[in-house]
Amino acid sequence: MSSELPQTAPSQDSDSLYTVPEALLKGTTMTKVSERKQKRALFQLDPDQGLIIYKTSWKTGIVALESVKEIRSGDGARYYREQFELPRETENRWLTIIYTLEGAYKTLHMLADTQEDFSQWESAIRKLVAVRQGLMIGLGNVNIREEVWSRQYWKGADANGDRQLSLDEIEKLSWRLNARFPRPVLQKMFDDADTEKKGYLDYTAFQTFVRTLKRRPEIEQIYKDLCDSNGGKFDFPAFDKFLSDVQHSSLTEDERKFVFAKYSSNAPIATATTEAAPPAASEPPVPDAATPSVLTLEGFSSFLLSPENAAFDQKNQKIWQDMTRPVSEYFISASHNTYLVGHQLIGVSTIEGYIRALLHSCRSVELDIYDGEIEPVVFHGKTFTSKVPVRDICNAIAKYAFMTSPYPVLISAEIHCSVKQQDLLVKIMTDAFGDALIRAPVEGRPRLSHLPSPEDLKGKILVKAKNLYVVSQLEALRTKAPTTSTSRPAVIEVEVPSDDSDDEEESTSKRLSGEFKHGMQELKDGVQELKDGMRDLKDKWRRVRGTPKDPLKPKQKIKMSFDLASLLVYTVGVKCHGFGQEHGYAPEHIFSLSENKIDKFLKTGRSYGSHLPEGNEG
Repeated sequence: MSSELPQTAPSQDSDSLYTVPEALLKGTTMTKVSERKQKRALFQLDPDQGLIIYKTSWKTGIVALESVKEIRSGDGARYYREQFELPRETENRWLTIIYTLEGAYKTLHMLADTQEDFSQWESAIRKLVAVRQGLMIGLGNVNIREEVWSRQYWKGADANGDRQLSLDEIEKLSWRLNARFPRPVLQKMFDDADTEKKGYLDYTAFQTFVRTLKRRPEIEQIYKDLCDSNGGKFDFPAFDKFLSDVQHSSLTEDERKFVFAKYSSNAPIATATTEAAPPAASEPPVPDAATPSVLTLEGFSSFLLSPENAAFDQKNQKIWQDMTRPVSEYFISASHNTYLVGHQLIGVSTIEGYIRALLHSCRSVELDIYDGEIEPVVFHGKTFTSKVPVRDICNAIAKYAFMTSPYPVLISAEIHCSVKQQDLLVKIMTDAFGDALIRAPVEGRPRLSHLPSPEDLKGKILVKAKNLYVVSQLEALRTKAPTTSTSRPAVIEVEVPSDDSDDEEESTSKRLSGEFKHGMQELKDGVQELKDGMRDLKDKWRRVRGTPKDPLKPKQKIKMSFDLASLLVYTVGVKCHGFGQEHGYAPEHIFSLSENKIDKFLKTGRSYGSHLPEGNEG
């Protein structure tokens, strides 16, 4: 498979952007790694259509470069190598492609046989992804964008690969583009492009046909009038006048220069970067100073169809709401069991859940933290879900927390680990988040009259723990003068009230009951190897459900590290005793309520008031 197109003379810049090693066009045999198996596959790169194509003995897969969200290699892909239990020496030949397919995130893991193969593939994919994604958001030369479009549809229309498009092939392409011209009209356009009367269109003739197909006479007339009124050229003064007098644009002069540079014929060409993502939209293209920038007809047409010329109010494209109110006054996009990407009972725990949630602008993620052999781990308690190290999750959160939003991220943590690993958890979070992590000493901490705003907390990470039992001790400690670390206890320790134990047990039982029934429904037609696991699950469920309460059993004591308590500054989880003002919640107190709990409040006649105190969420 070759990326060269016959009988055409595209720009040198365009050719250089699409030049990839011949071996990648013909195909390179590498190992395709997945959770279930490792299979040998032939990988090919199609720069014209923007595709990664892989073929195994029984399957062919395609990844569109426009759908690529991230490219990971080296230590950036270490998590997957360790998850699939491959040796360390494979790390420098490992390439992971994160992409989307029908709205779902997917991963493609490629393991090259040699360092040379790996280097060629990584360099080529990063270059092509940067070019295509840069052009998708309007960065780069308009002519290059047109060249990309032409190459892609030319190759897609050439069904038999003879590099000649017949009238029938042109008609099918036109229909695919929803340009349904009558056959006589299409025939005339075809004949006009076929100037050499060959009876088919080569690539040069196809480009002529495309220009005819895309003609907008009304836009051409507007463009001609604007040029005539400005001495025959469409430079920035003409563009600025058009925005003011015709479009009544509210853009500032700098913003207008940014837009003009983006669509002018002298805009820079998108090039490969170290990451798959294109340059930030806030960085304007820098044109070549040697050549004055002008807006061509193609550039002007692209601008008219762009988001910068949208019919809707500009404010809907930006943050225009007041973000200076206390953070408790805002709705927050949150995720539940973020670490699970599959079944709630037997699924896989992975960092991908956090990456996907954060890239979808989620601002609250959940961690269920338990003791690990060395460091704390996250998994769904009392289930067969796999475990993932807290350190890997924190590193992923640190990397992706503010890619789509500058506003704070809330880590909702359920702590089930020992004091020793709680201290280790704090160290891991401190190493991963640095100064972004909100923390304050427990002793001598002043009372809060209100919570900070999302604007105040930009770029910050907050930890919330369901600290149902130590709130009273935290309150008492606030009133004490600061002490040295050697003069205070190492942990906070209190007895668990019996009613809280019942409530927690009831909540856990109901949660597990619903998940169990759901899991059984999904798995009833499962494969034979799951039967033994389900039998064990049933046994465990019966034990959880049927364990009698022992009145003579000593009350359980809950311990919490002072270091962990220092992270609970603006987000302290407490037990809900009702909604009335008499309960005296502080602004930093947070509680969660199920429908069953609300129903119980109503039936027992507890005070539920008419509003929530400031700083609380229901």
